[in-house]
Amino acid sequence: MKVLICPEDMTQIKLGKKFVYDRLPKDVQKRVVWKSEYWLTDEALSTYLQSAGPFASEIRPSSACLLKCWSRLVWKLRRRALSSGPS
Repeated sequence: MKVLICPEDMTQIKLGKKFVYDRLPKDVQKRVVWKSEYWLTDEALSTYLQSAGPFASEIRPSSACLLKCWSRLVWKLRRRALSSGPS
């Protein structure tokens, strides 16, 4: 499993690289993906949906992930219920 380090905004790019990624041992860095640009909402959602789970230095990304994943789950369950028809 790989770990993605992705900044939320421009201020976190240098900080995340300097204080997180660069301090990891070389053997750990091999399993870490460093994203040098912050991401847009669609890219974040796609990544969150495929991930084992988020860990964030701020509450906002984790909250957004949970909200989006919950919304998608509800949508899938409704679709499944509608496609199976009445009992």
